[in-house]
Amino acid sequence: MNSPGPIELIIIGTLHSRHNTAKRYTPEALRQILLALRPHLICTETEARHIGDDGYYKLDLEPESLMDKWPDGVVPDQVARQLGIRQVSFERDGRDQRYRETRYFEREERAYAQFQELVSQLASSDPMCVEYKIAEMLDRAEKCQLLLDQSAGPEIINSEAFDHVIRIKHSCSATLLPLLTKYGGYEEMIADLRFYWEEWEDRNTIMADNLTRICGEHPGQRLVAVTGCEHRYALRDRLAGRPGIALREFWEVLDCVQQLPEASEQLDRLDEAAGASPREEAR
Repeated sequence: MNSPGPIELIIIGTLHSRHNTAKRYTPEALRQILLALRPHLICTETEARHIGDDGYYKLDLEPESLMDKWPDGVVPDQVARQLGIRQVSFERDGRDQRYRETRYFEREERAYAQFQELVSQLASSDPMCVEYKIAEMLDRAEKCQLLLDQSAGPEIINSEAFDHVIRIKHSCSATLLPLLTKYGGYEEMIADLRFYWEEWEDRNTIMADNLTRICGEHPGQRLVAVTGCEHRYALRDRLAGRPGIALREFWEVLDCVQQLPEASEQLDRLDEAAGASPREEAR
């Protein structure tokens, strides 16, 4: 008797509420991708307590109310219902409670405001210092991400190129942290930034471990994990090489020329600009 092959795991990076203002990677584009993939299971970045025994969200709010804030949560739930498949959480258990107990978002907002204050001071006093130059690179990476969010199609957001933008953004943050300790009066900011970075790393590790466990429970099947696009590289790095898991991109699985013509045209233009024959290298 033949044993089942490896799990085909497709991690789809999303834009959260920014899907609603994106020109190409709209909620409908996400819906069409999920429907075309026809996965055995959808893994979702929400706590397990929000998913009922039937595998669908049990939130009290109407989908219309949630769509404004959480389109990449509503759309997978609608697709799961349409395809008759289940959803399962790969999120950190107790995430929201932990956020409340640690004042996660309050500390993030406070640290960001203090960081912007320090960067403004450096721009005036020492614009050639390494800390300011790294902060400039961080700002450019963030602006690049926002521009891609608004104008790029789903194939670009789900690509190694976009992942590198996020890698640069996070690398700048991690590199800056120890360098900022020499500036007096910002001890609270440094503590908050260190907390935020540790939480980020821990959460990605937990989510990757949860995905590994879920994959082990569904051998030989196609699974889709829907997650915020900044998690993509972190999850793929952690899952690469784990036995029994074959990581794939959605555009590797689908015939994108037929399924997603606008995204295909974008890749063709990028190939032509680089001097390659359209679609040849993308395949």
